[in-house]
Amino acid sequence: MSPKKKHFGELIREKRTEKKLTLRKFADRVGLSPTYVSQIEQGNFAPPPADRIRKMAEVLEADADELIAAAGRMAEEVAGLIEKRPIEMASFLRHAKGLTPQQIEQLTKMAEDMSKKPKKD
Repeated sequence: MSPKKKHFGELIREKRTEKKLTLRKFADRVGLSPTYVSQIEQGNFAPPPADRIRKMAEVLEADADELIAAAGRMAEEVAGLIEKRPIEMASFLRHAKGLTPQQIEQLTKMAEDMSKKPKKD
């Protein structure tokens, strides 16, 4: 049986305590009330918007994409890319759905390399 996936608040609490940040200090650095952060950590409130999650990641020195995904959200720039090219991105994602994490990593590296090359008309 696979381990239970942590909800967003549990992940935040775990990362916050790893950094030895008190609830109050973390909330202050992120610009939220300690009560609100506590409720998020307990799973009583929905995660905040992606921009606030990005700030949490910054304070926690964590991967913002990981935290945004754990919150069940999508980064704004990713949504923008999909909106800009919906047909191509939908096709790409459908074809990529059966790939292994290693294959996706290879594709990501290829895309990174290709984006650095000058564009031809």
